[in-house]
Amino acid sequence: MRLSPGDEPARTDALSGMNAEDSARAAGAGDLSRSGEAIEFLYKFLYSSRMTMLHDATELSVTEAAQRGVARLVADAEQGNELVVTRRHRPVAAVVSIRRLEELEAAASDLRDLALVLARSVTDTGERVSLDDVLTAFGHTRESLAAMPDDE
Repeated sequence: MRLSPGDEPARTDALSGMNAEDSARAAGAGDLSRSGEAIEFLYKFLYSSRMTMLHDATELSVTEAAQRGVARLVADAEQGNELVVTRRHRPVAAVVSIRRLEELEAAASDLRDLALVLARSVTDTGERVSLDDVLTAFGHTRESLAAMPDDE
């Protein structure tokens, strides 16, 4: 199924966009059809209007930004205006409010989590390894681990 950037999943969480059904679908362990659904969901999520990094950003050159001055740029950002500073018509910097920066950081974290869920979904064979087997592979036992000093 081909999706266009205007297609959007149901909105439930402003940052992750995932409701319980979407989360369960994205986490479908090892089932390739569910993995396809998860990838389709990720595509929709990434290209939805929520994931536009800067909303209606005003573009200005470095010269124009210098003429405005730092105080005015900061005041604009505090009022919710997003500014993209360009040099030779290429974006080199952005000025956003701290609230928007926190939203972008949270969205990036959500995307990392979603990517991990998708990677696990696609690669999960159902095989599980015991802790003792992992410790043995690294040359340890439960006792040797317990004897290690704490890093404080």
